[in-house]
Amino acid sequence: ADARRRRAAACPFKPTLSARAPPAPRKPAPTDAERRRQRDEDRATELRKRELAEMAECSFRPRTNAHARREARPQARTGRPTAVKPVVVRGLARHLELRRRANALAEEKRTREHEAFHVDKADEWRNGLNHTVAEPFALSA
Repeated sequence: ADARRRRAAACPFKPTLSARAPPAPRKPAPTDAERRRQRDEDRATELRKRELAEMAECSFRPRTNAHARREARPQARTGRPTAVKPVVVRGLARHLELRRRANALAEEKRTREHEAFHVDKADEWRNGLNHTVAEPFALSA
């Protein structure tokens, strides 16, 4: 304790402490990506506000059949009930006929290629099991 007093007496610097709180730490400056993201969000918000203002001025309200009753039918992949009448697509029958014909021709081609190029027991031929073995022969016995 005595040494501490001597050191304090030898040091002439006496700091004055303020009663105010220290300043709050500053936030780091935003990066370019953050600025760009914020700018895009601001633009999107402004565009939404403009669209809503334009829609408020619009007096056209179409009457749709959203609440019309439908017969109980299986639902489509979308989860909505399908229409009562089937949808007629012109040319669909011809398209399906051409696809069936193309598939038949492709199958016929595969069959012809198999018959022309497939060798039965090819593994035996490759291994030499069915090869003719050349042996010497004698004309006079």
